[in-house]
Amino acid sequence: MVAEALTFLAVNHTSNASAMAKISDNLQLTSQAFERLLARRYQTLLEKSDLLSRDHGFKSAYALNERATLNSALENYQRRFGADVMMLISLETERVQADTLLPAETQMPPDVAFLYETALNSERGVAQGFGFVHGKPYQLVITPLYIPHPVALIVSGFEVDTTLAKALKQVTQETDVALYFENHQQSSQMYACTLAPSSCDVLAGLQFTAAAEGVQHLPARLDGEQFIRHVVPLTIANRNAQAVLLRSLDRELVFYFQLRNNLFYIFLVTVGLSIVGGSILARNVTQPVQRLAAGAERVAEGDYQTKIELPQRDELGRLAKTFNTMMQGLADRERVVNLLGKVVSPQIAEELLNKQIELGGEEREATILFSDVRSFTTLCESLSPKTVIDMLNHYLTAMNQIIEGRNGVVDKYIGDAIMAIYGTPLASPRCAHDAIGAALAMVKALDRVNDEFTEKGWPAFAIGVGINTGVVVAGNMGSMTRLNYTVIGDAVNLASRLEGLCKAYAVPIVVSEFSQQQAPEYVYQCLDKVRVKGKQKPVTIYYPLGLQDDVAPEVQQGLAAYHTALEAYWARDWENAHGVLQHLNDQAPHPLYQKYLERIEIFSQTPPPDDWDGAFTFTSK
Repeated sequence: MVAEALTFLAVNHTSNASAMAKISDNLQLTSQAFERLLARRYQTLLEKSDLLSRDHGFKSAYALNERATLNSALENYQRRFGADVMMLISLETERVQADTLLPAETQMPPDVAFLYETALNSERGVAQGFGFVHGKPYQLVITPLYIPHPVALIVSGFEVDTTLAKALKQVTQETDVALYFENHQQSSQMYACTLAPSSCDVLAGLQFTAAAEGVQHLPARLDGEQFIRHVVPLTIANRNAQAVLLRSLDRELVFYFQLRNNLFYIFLVTVGLSIVGGSILARNVTQPVQRLAAGAERVAEGDYQTKIELPQRDELGRLAKTFNTMMQGLADRERVVNLLGKVVSPQIAEELLNKQIELGGEEREATILFSDVRSFTTLCESLSPKTVIDMLNHYLTAMNQIIEGRNGVVDKYIGDAIMAIYGTPLASPRCAHDAIGAALAMVKALDRVNDEFTEKGWPAFAIGVGINTGVVVAGNMGSMTRLNYTVIGDAVNLASRLEGLCKAYAVPIVVSEFSQQQAPEYVYQCLDKVRVKGKQKPVTIYYPLGLQDDVAPEVQQGLAAYHTALEAYWARDWENAHGVLQHLNDQAPHPLYQKYLERIEIFSQTPPPDDWDGAFTFTSK
């Protein structure tokens, strides 16, 4: 009987430990879901505010400089947008020009002023965070209004209330949420709660500090139910805030209570039959239960490999089989997640795991990057296959880090070539900016890679990168038994063609006019107007040199002279174009200048037809 009692206590202890471990995992997942939910709300605010900053009607209303008109326009956009508060703050006066909550208010709330300073000090004039507006907490985003230069800051936000808490609970099902914010009296106050009102009242009386972070027992029962809490600190301007995530320990232990009750009944029977069958019952009940308890402890520690072997055909035997099936499922899922994260990029892995996998796609605007090693086949002729693989792995690892470090997704490796996507599966208004920045970083990093190659006695690499922005079809392509998340469309084909033009123009990067228009913050050298193979419409192509502040003034002056010559060339002014290009080539010879000088010499003797549009047609890839 002592053994059965000890077994009962061990199972009870293990059950509580397993339940705590499961709740801890669920609360950690909820914390991550909460962060993603907040990130999506921030992204919505940024996208909608960006649309407002481009709205011609709103810019016209701003030009009238009438507060009533601005308030009316802002309220109209707020209703369409679905925001809970919107403001307009003048950069000149630092006063509120419009406020959908208090139309006559001109003084910035302290938290908005804090984010206002943050936006002024940021590169893009953008700031985000939590803050109090007229006595209530909001999730806020500040973006600039351009007419065409920044003249004001747009403040938009969602109220942090029970709606946000319920949205998180709906995503995580069993997890309740309470949101606390430090008010202007520097005391913590609850602003949202998904529990029953009576439980919320009890919870509101409890204080949670930084020391309470992590998974812990709630110090009080709520309506007779024991909860486990996890405190998540939040950033709210210059004060403290926190989200308290709660899961019921009692509900998590229901299954274990049933098991405990079954064991208790077995214990009672064992007591009654202890004189005649104690040893048999100990062997048939106590040992299996101990093995189940030990298995539960191993699962709590993350060990899914050790199976529980029970020969019984009773409830415990079935429980052991179910337990083993559960462990196998957990092990398989962990292997799939680990393997998938190595086979595809983390963004695509999350896209595949969080959505139903099926053939098909959707139209998305994206930027596609193709890169290729120049004369790779010739370089590898004298090298062993192992050396070639080592070189490729070293090179591709360096390039992959740059691409993913700038929000890109490596779609596939095609031998020494790389195809990367920006703007899908995660949409981004800066996809062209990120792709061009990645290309510049890849070219710069190649010098370091080649230095390492030289130390090992390997030949140096030279690469070409082609970039294009446009509408693509993104989704799962392939067959019902083998899928690949990728993008297809004319925009992808053009990016591939542009990569092939790098050698023709003796530059490492070629960018289409569509990408150049979406990333005007870079300095570009216009290369040509071209018709690539398979296309009838000409495309202007560019070579990006770097950000405006990173390109020396004398380089930009030289570009201005070159672009003047290019305009003369397209206008058939051969003499002026030749003079400027010859001067530039004498100062710094370049195959691009020589290419145009050769064309001008031919056109001077044999002028192009009257319908010539300045474009050069390529007949090969």
